[in-house]
Amino acid sequence: MKALVGLLVALGLWVTTEAFAQEQVGQAHGESAAGETQDDCPCYIVDAIDIVGAFRTKHAVIERELTFSAGEVVRQAELEESMQRLRNTGVFRLVEYELLEPVLEQPAEELAAAGAERRILRIIIDERWTLLPAGRIGFGGGVGHLMVGASDANLFGRLYEVGAQFSRTGPANSFVFWFTNPRFLDQRLAMTTDAGLSNRHVLFYEPDGEINGGFLQSATYADLAFEKEWRWWWRTSATFGLRQDAFSYTLISDTHREQQEAGRGLPPQQAALTFGLASRWGRLNLDNYRVHGTQFRLEWLQNINLPEWTAQSGRLNASLLYFVTLPLKSTLGFRVQLGLSRHTEEHQAFFLGGLEAVRGFPNQRFRGAFFWLANAEYRIPSIDMRWLAVQHVVFFDALGMSNQAFDIWGVSAASVGIGLRVMSPKLYGFVGRIGYAFNLYGGDGPGLSMGGGQFF
Repeated sequence: MKALVGLLVALGLWVTTEAFAQEQVGQAHGESAAGETQDDCPCYIVDAIDIVGAFRTKHAVIERELTFSAGEVVRQAELEESMQRLRNTGVFRLVEYELLEPVLEQPAEELAAAGAERRILRIIIDERWTLLPAGRIGFGGGVGHLMVGASDANLFGRLYEVGAQFSRTGPANSFVFWFTNPRFLDQRLAMTTDAGLSNRHVLFYEPDGEINGGFLQSATYADLAFEKEWRWWWRTSATFGLRQDAFSYTLISDTHREQQEAGRGLPPQQAALTFGLASRWGRLNLDNYRVHGTQFRLEWLQNINLPEWTAQSGRLNASLLYFVTLPLKSTLGFRVQLGLSRHTEEHQAFFLGGLEAVRGFPNQRFRGAFFWLANAEYRIPSIDMRWLAVQHVVFFDALGMSNQAFDIWGVSAASVGIGLRVMSPKLYGFVGRIGYAFNLYGGDGPGLSMGGGQFF
């Protein structure tokens, strides 16, 4: 356990060091006081900001993402950072800028004394269409997934996100509604609230892959979360919620019901207060459909029984994402995850399988209190147009899982495969994927998977 926690801390320190080093380099090349303009990174006095292409998004919302205001002295590094912040909102296909010379009325000696050239900043954007019906059909790990709904990631042109979805995973139906304000109180503070009903078809697999029982877990929940950006490379968040879990044999076969009754029986109905803390170091930067950057996330989640107010279950999760842009507009991406849990009921353990974690295996095939997960993808486009982009993908997935912390370092499952991504850069979040996985280790499973969005 101590070794696993030590590894999580080491990953966080490494990403923090990398992000701080990048920031220091940016300051070294771009930071200068007025009157100390550097040749390799000049400063400008931005007289005015002209925005072109914003037909729906409010100009004030765009200017809010900038690290400066009109009339201030701006470094080149600040311009680049501001444009990247606009891209990272996800609602723009394209963000570019140009600096125009204004018609000057001040004498030349006054401009020289200011120590910076005066410019008009023109920001050129191409908005994505964000008000969309949502629909997705997926298949992975032997389980079908259907989702329908609607959402808008730029409500009223203010970057508010609101949405509602109905989903069906296997035989279980779920509903959710959410709202996000990425600049709560006009601060770099995101506020998200969501509520819904989640039905989860839980199956218990034996080590040899045979199913030995199962039940339907129905959870009614409501959550409120806040995430504060302290630096461009560091964010912290807190989550609060209420949850009610009920268990039944609805949609469970007679065979699996008999197995469940002979062994575990149904867990008791549970009400819980949920609480979580998380921190993110680093940042993933968007450039149309491409991603680049490094991000480490450490999260602790705790459930507290009500009305007893006793600790029920807890989880510690860590994830590291790394993406780099390569020639031919290709992307190489990695995801590494570690998790540990403390729980009293079997359904509170980690369940991982083919739908979201390791392609080529049954959904929820692997269960345990500790796990590591690794995914790698190489994505290269063959079509790159304004309304259509197609990526070809080669991937590798691996998983280690156990109920003992020091046993997870072995490999429980591994697969390789190929896939295809069809995207529309002009439609927010539109990604369709299909892939086929070949099992390397850990047993057999369905190789074909389909879904919406990138796998990670």
